[in-house]
Amino acid sequence: MTAPLKSRWDSIPDRIISGSVTVRLKKPGDRVVSMFQPDDWHKIITDIDSDIQLNCYLNRESDFVRSYMLEDNVSGQTFGWILLRRHDPWLCDTVEFHGGSWTTTPGCAWKKFRATCLMIDALLSLDIRVTSRAFNDNSAAIRFLQSIGFAIVRRKSAKPYRYLTLERRRFRTSPISRRFKS
Repeated sequence: MTAPLKSRWDSIPDRIISGSVTVRLKKPGDRVVSMFQPDDWHKIITDIDSDIQLNCYLNRESDFVRSYMLEDNVSGQTFGWILLRRHDPWLCDTVEFHGGSWTTTPGCAWKKFRATCLMIDALLSLDIRVTSRAFNDNSAAIRFLQSIGFAIVRRKSAKPYRYLTLERRRFRTSPISRRFKS
């Protein structure tokens, strides 16, 4: 008798630490929604308006959604958030990546890039394909994702957002990813 096939989802690390950044699973008491300006938050998720609603969503969808906090190792303060949503219930061959930062200082921007690269590198190392979506009018998110190697999927759609996909080679050769690898 063979052992049941293990999902890649179960192999995604709960905590990743590198340099001045930690990416860790969100705890129920961690504030996310209330840390963002409402307009900025709704560029990420449109139908959740409070931390209570976010926690309810994360609990209800716990088999398919995982949430991470971005933490500055020097100050101990959180500065951002990542959400992963798996596409399939078994192997987890693809996840949709979302997130953002409520701190906008230049130093924090590099930490956001580092944290994002850490998570994406962990996913790609598990042979998990990474996709994303961004609203058409959220040019900052689209530029951010493209800078680490995401490409817009060119298909006609009446939807208010763009689909993006990330190939391992594009990620590994992006200047941002290479900067953190060296």
